[in-house]
Amino acid sequence: MKGKTSILFVICLLTSVALGAAPAFGASLLTHWIAEDRIDGIAVGPGGEAYVTINNNHKVVKYSPEGEKLAEWPLEGVADGIATGPVGDVYVTINNNHKVVKYSSQGEKLDEWDVDGVMAGIATGPDGLVRVAFANGLIQVFMA
Repeated sequence: MKGKTSILFVICLLTSVALGAAPAFGASLLTHWIAEDRIDGIAVGPGGEAYVTINNNHKVVKYSPEGEKLAEWPLEGVADGIATGPVGDVYVTINNNHKVVKYSSQGEKLDEWDVDGVMAGIATGPDGLVRVAFANGLIQVFMA
């Protein structure tokens, strides 16, 4: 049985390489691209767009599902988390300013609010509510 397992592994590895996919089990690489600098966070919009935070340059960059740069906008601080809402709004947590900032999908600043504490994550759901997790274990829910 041990020999059959290793042969199966080799067959899967060779097949994935021949198909141009990364050798991964359970997932196939569809596309990839290189961002201009170190990415600190990523969120996917309802249309498949990728929004990434680039903290070295204090900005958000929006890419098409194929990796084409569509937009970018500056941040007022260092981003610690990013999420997208059901209609495409983008939410960014800025810990050094203790804020959550809401942007349109094109980078127009729509709203912001102050929070107390060190934020550890942000997420949105189909209900449009924004959930913010804090380093102390607290989770707050906001209607944005």
